[in-house]
Amino acid sequence: MTGGNTGKAPDFPQTRLALRSWRLDRAAMMVRSLNAPAGSKPSWIAKAMASPAGNWPYAKPLEASCTYAARKPKDGEEEHGPVPAKDCTCGVYATTDLEVINSYLSGGAPILGVVELGGRVIPATQGYRAQYARVAAILLIDEALTEPHHLLRELAEAYRVPALVPHSTDPENYREIAGLPTVGAEAEAYLRAIEGDAA
Repeated sequence: MTGGNTGKAPDFPQTRLALRSWRLDRAAMMVRSLNAPAGSKPSWIAKAMASPAGNWPYAKPLEASCTYAARKPKDGEEEHGPVPAKDCTCGVYATTDLEVINSYLSGGAPILGVVELGGRVIPATQGYRAQYARVAAILLIDEALTEPHHLLRELAEAYRVPALVPHSTDPENYREIAGLPTVGAEAEAYLRAIEGDAA
């Protein structure tokens, strides 16, 4: 498993790429989840509903959590299982659907980017729910819809990811330019690792 402080989302063996929009925390120069509590003193309900909450880290992937997974099951209730669970709403959400991302992109959430998803990844109707996610690229869309490009480039530099002019609506088409291994390269490395373990 990769991850830790490498900044790479864990991959078992292949990561997925998807689109995500965020708020901008200008003071910290970090992206912030849309469902994260706003202000310095969030209410208990905002804390309970926001998963993951807060700013996305620079040097390690964001890890999803679930309040249901953390509690002991009641009588007759099945255990939650790993996060994200198939029968729960937990996980880090990202989409592959342009209409969905367009509905989230707004003045309150003007940052658009590509995320790398890893760990346990569950396909959803409009994208994925994942155990781990990290910022893989910041997209330089029209400044009428986002922050000034010089600010987006600073943000990308802070995350040590590229700032890219969009060229495709398919997030997977950003894999090589974002410096991420292709499916073929990851499969080859995975097979070499298996052969090494068998020897």
